[in-house]
Amino acid sequence: MTLDRRITLYSPTVTTNNSGQVLRSFASAGTCYAMLVINEGAGTEAFVSDQMQSSAVVTWRVRYRTDVLGSWELDFASQRYEVISALPEGRKRYTLIKCKLKDNA
Repeated sequence: MTLDRRITLYSPTVTTNNSGQVLRSFASAGTCYAMLVINEGAGTEAFVSDQMQSSAVVTWRVRYRTDVLGSWELDFASQRYEVISALPEGRKRYTLIKCKLKDNA
């Protein structure tokens, strides 16, 4: 098992602008090496408002960490993923991060 892909994790930050509106953006929480775990049949396609939308759910394996939450985002090779869950694997050796690929179309 090799962690051969470099990913960047982003945590959400909430700020307010001069007119009091709440702005949500993402700040880098660091980079780490990961392994892409293949999920068979995890992709879907559907028509939403007469537009074809596709989504793919993937799982990344990283070294154990406790700070990743479901509100975070992940970036690999200029593709942005929304984190769904982060669960420990084994005896706190790895963390499995389940993500949904964002449709940038």
